[in-house]
Amino acid sequence: MSNKSIHYTTKAVQLIAPQARIASINGSSFDREAGPSGDIGAPYEALEVVVEFGAWTDGTFTPKLQESTDTTTWTDVTAANQIGTFTAVTSAGLQNAVQRMAYTGTLRYVRPVITVASATTGMLVSALGVAAFPRNLPTVASGT
Repeated sequence: MSNKSIHYTTKAVQLIAPQARIASINGSSFDREAGPSGDIGAPYEALEVVVEFGAWTDGTFTPKLQESTDTTTWTDVTAANQIGTFTAVTSAGLQNAVQRMAYTGTLRYVRPVITVASATTGMLVSALGVAAFPRNLPTVASGT
């Protein structure tokens, strides 16, 4: 059994709080330059965005990733800068599922976007960004 931990080499950030959604939402931006201790200039080499879908009642929920250099101008992430794809949720058969996509581009900021159409009662949705492989690893005491 392994005694390894990813605790000090990853960073998880809530990008969309769990909530029933009936309208489109732009998630919070993930700053890839903010290191494990919040220090700037310690970029993460990897970022995975995890979108969790709960109970579906109606509507279409289409997730995607966007990237930016300044959090002002956003563009959709191209297929060349991602691993995996998101699938639109359009029925109960796709509810209660987790979808994830890796961002492999080089821009500093990344955010999830959920486009919602034809929803009256909607669906539970949340998103989490998980970064790994910081260039500068934190110094930690054993067992902390």
